[in-house]
Amino acid sequence: MEKNIGFPILQQRIVANKKFLAANPVAKQWFELVQSPVADMSAESLRIKEGEDQEKDILRHAQEWVENNQEKYDS
Repeated sequence: MEKNIGFPILQQRIVANKKFLAANPVAKQWFELVQSPVADMSAESLRIKEGEDQEKDILRHAQEWVENNQEKYDS
């Protein structure tokens, strides 16, 4: 069941297991540096919810995002 809380989410956070972060320092650094607009995260969540949820779909979504946001990605 979905719940409409009446206002948009303004911030999302990455949550990761401490053991994973210790074993994957590059991922840890990336998590600390990355900033993704909430609207982009919401759009991705919707695509996944609507059935584009296979690994190939998500990889395609990421590639499309990079193509459409090359300057942000490069920074």
